[in-house]
Amino acid sequence: MGGMGKGKLFFIVINMLAVVGALAAGLYIYGVAGRFFARDVVYIAPRINETRLHFPLNDVEILNLNFPGYTIAPEIRGNIFISTGIQETSAYVFYTDAAFFGMHSMDFIEGSYWQGRSDENVMVVNEALAWRLFGATENIAGKVAWIGNETFIMVGVVRQDPQARDPYTAWMPVSQSPPNLLVSALYIRPNEVNPLAVYQSHDMLRFNLSRNPDNYSIVDINRLMESLSVRFRVLLYVTWLIALILLSREAWRRFASRGSDRYKSVVAVGLPLLGAVLSMYILLGVNDILLWLPNFTHPSANVFQAISAVGILPPEDYLPYGLRRLGALSRMSNYAFVIGIVGLVNLLFSLRFRGQQ
Repeated sequence: MGGMGKGKLFFIVINMLAVVGALAAGLYIYGVAGRFFARDVVYIAPRINETRLHFPLNDVEILNLNFPGYTIAPEIRGNIFISTGIQETSAYVFYTDAAFFGMHSMDFIEGSYWQGRSDENVMVVNEALAWRLFGATENIAGKVAWIGNETFIMVGVVRQDPQARDPYTAWMPVSQSPPNLLVSALYIRPNEVNPLAVYQSHDMLRFNLSRNPDNYSIVDINRLMESLSVRFRVLLYVTWLIALILLSREAWRRFASRGSDRYKSVVAVGLPLLGAVLSMYILLGVNDILLWLPNFTHPSANVFQAISAVGILPPEDYLPYGLRRLGALSRMSNYAFVIGIVGLVNLLFSLRFRGQQ
C-alpha cells in the first residue's frame, strides 16, 4: 500500500473491521434468537391495545372447535397483588393454558407448568418474582403465596435474562382469570408443519371471529426468524461479490502488466474458476432469498418490512418475554446490517479513490 497515508489506512482497516464485525454479529444473533421462542407459531395481538380488539374466551372455544388441526393458546393479561405473609408485591400475570408453555422457549430453573392441574390454584413465577417473595430461586416448588384470601401453590420457576430487567411476572391457569378480563393475544400452532398457517390465521379472524385482520399484528415466528438469516446472508453475498470484483480487478491488472508466465497461467485458470464458484453460490443464495420474499405483485407486499421485520410486532409493552427478546435481537440485527453496508460503501470509495491515484 505504498504511498497510502496512515489516516487512510486506519480508515480502511476500521471499515473492514466494521464489515467483519457486522457479519459475525448477524450470525451470532441468528443463533441466539432460537432460544427465546418456539418455531411454527403464529402470534396474533391487536396493533393498538384497546379492549374492543380483545377476544372473549368463547372465541378461543370457537377456533378450537373449527380447527382441530391447530393448538390455540390464549393470553389474558392482568395484575395481581401477591403476598407470602413476610413479603408482598404487585406483579404482572399471564392467565393461559398448558399449551402456552409449549410455544414459548421457557427455561425452568425448577418444577414445571400445571400439566393436568388447570383448575387448581397453581402458579409459575419468574426468578425475579421468586426472589422478591421467597429470597431464593430454588426449592420454591410447593411453597405457597396468597392473592387476597386465596392460597396459590408455586409449581415452577422460570429463568429469564437478568440483563433484560424483567418485571415480576407470574403465569396462572386461565380458569383463575377474573371474568372482566379479555384475551389480549392468541398463539396458534399447527399440529403438523404448515407454511400457510399465517394465512389460515387471517381467515380465522375474518371468517370465524368476524374481525378485521388489518387491526391485528399477525406474526409468523418462522418468517421473523428467517428474516434474521436473510439480513446476514444479503450482507455476506454483497461482501463476497465486492471482494470477488476487487480481487479480479487486481489480479487482471497484475496479469496484464508484469506477471510471470507461471503467474499468468495460475490466474488464467484459477480466477475464472473461483469467480464461477462464488458467483454460482451467490446467485443460488439470492434466488433462495427472492423465493422467500413476498409476492412483488401483491398490493400488500412490503419487501422492506419482510427483511427488516420493522413494524410487524406490537409495542414492546404488549409482548411476552420471548417476543420482547426477539424484537430486541431483530433491532440489533438491523443495526449490524446498516453498519456493515456503511462499511462496505466506505471501503468501495476508499479503494476506488486509491485506484485513481
